[in-house]
Amino acid sequence: MRRCGIVVVLSLLAAVWAAHMNAASSDVRVDEAVTRVDFARDRIDLLLAVVNHSSHSLGARIKLEVLDPQNRVLATTQVNAMLREGLNRVPANLALPLTTHNGRQRSQLPWYRLRYTISSAGGGSDGVSGVISLSQITPNLFELGAVATGRMQEGAGYRVIVRAVHPTSALPISGVSVEGEISLDDESDDATLSPPGLKTAGVTGPDGYTVLEFSLPREASARKAIIRIKGALGGIISEAEEELRFDRWANVLLSTDKPLYQPGQALHVRALIFDQTRHAIAGTNATVTIDDPEGTTVFRAAMTTSRFGVASADWQIPKNIRLGSFDLRIRLNDAAYSGGEASRPVTISRYELPNFTVSVKPDRTYYLPGQNADVVVTADYLFGRRVARGHVIVARETERSWNYRERKWEIEEEEKYEGETDDEGRFTVHIDLSKTHEEMADADYDRFRDLSFAAYVTDPTTNRTEQRRFDLRVTRDPIHVYVIEGQNRNAAGFPLWFYLTTFYPDGRPARCRVVTKESRGEAGERRRNATNSQNKSIRCSEGQPPHEVGRPVD
Repeated sequence: MRRCGIVVVLSLLAAVWAAHMNAASSDVRVDEAVTRVDFARDRIDLLLAVVNHSSHSLGARIKLEVLDPQNRVLATTQVNAMLREGLNRVPANLALPLTTHNGRQRSQLPWYRLRYTISSAGGGSDGVSGVISLSQITPNLFELGAVATGRMQEGAGYRVIVRAVHPTSALPISGVSVEGEISLDDESDDATLSPPGLKTAGVTGPDGYTVLEFSLPREASARKAIIRIKGALGGIISEAEEELRFDRWANVLLSTDKPLYQPGQALHVRALIFDQTRHAIAGTNATVTIDDPEGTTVFRAAMTTSRFGVASADWQIPKNIRLGSFDLRIRLNDAAYSGGEASRPVTISRYELPNFTVSVKPDRTYYLPGQNADVVVTADYLFGRRVARGHVIVARETERSWNYRERKWEIEEEEKYEGETDDEGRFTVHIDLSKTHEEMADADYDRFRDLSFAAYVTDPTTNRTEQRRFDLRVTRDPIHVYVIEGQNRNAAGFPLWFYLTTFYPDGRPARCRVVTKESRGEAGERRRNATNSQNKSIRCSEGQPPHEVGRPVD
């Protein structure tokens, strides 16, 4: 009977204790917003915020585990604590050497979780448990982002902008020590240390930014390099590595002593070659070629730059060479540099001093619908006298090209006017523009057209012909309006801002009173209708003050 009584008493005590702990567990919770984790080099320092809502202290056993994304336990510890009334910050340490977490494992660090279990100090009862993401309770967790160009220039500075942010909240992290190093992939046989200036360091500010400045060597035998950036804050370490290349770009300035040559003359070629830092490239080889209009190389020469980066060559033009436009080209032969090419056209033609010159004078600078052109053609000898009774041909040219084989211009003419100069060397030609006006009447996109003409005058005494080419501008509108719309033209609720300019068809600015109005319709037609309505709403007169434009349209 005594043993049975003892058992009953123990059972009652156990039931009472269990009931007490069940009530206590409901009074204990973890404040995850206040809990903090700091990473040291070989451990995790934890302050677990536990709130005791009961009116008395409770003895508790706290089990802590660090889990990876695969739910494996990486570190564990157990702490016994006396929880006072209110908020308790329970310190704990978990052995988790971060130096072993490199590469992919380190990138998964924000995905680690902390699992906690709080039970009574005596054990054997249900407690409080939960899981917290380490990224939410680690203020010094960060990741690095860097912005820099992938190419470097010898002898120039190289800047890398680094920013440290929290991986989940993207908030800037200050106080991160950032180190940068550029290792040259030296192709020489000498195993030397990296030149000075290829290591630098910085600390992120309140905005999370720091700038790393490197001074690159003036001459480096390396073609590529490796940049390594390392950031550290407490035990958190973030590293990045990227391959860089030296940007060796050669610039070539190609020139000749004149743009026009005659057969039998000497053509002098001069080139100035320098690198991307504006330093002359000395002692490098280049090749200059000259091709005729059919692509056949008629001249080739090798050149070597001086210590000032200058190279030159001369070509004695054959006397029997065909006339036309030739292609002069130079190419750098050094594979260490990119670019290094330049070209320019050179014209070879016979030049004869003219006996007289031809002049043309249209009666207007532009022609509106219904207007035709009256062009006065005059011819004057070089000693000042007019060419009388000269034969005049005024033709509209639709296409003009040089026939290299036959050594002549091939011209396609649409219309032609002929006549003869009077005793004063003048001839007035009346050019009908009605056909062009009709074509432009239905073309909304065509504001104006420039018609190309050529006037040929033949001297009856010498039978020599000289010419003058000119253009006539035909326009549909007396004022040309140009509108540049703002970026928010399609955004609802934003004012409509735009820039508006007005010009006469000949390019002179027109001072006008401008009226703008909104045109309703489909979205695709709205801008075009608005432009048309603006063109139709213009009232322009000389001397009138300009209307204010750029205001919002209701």
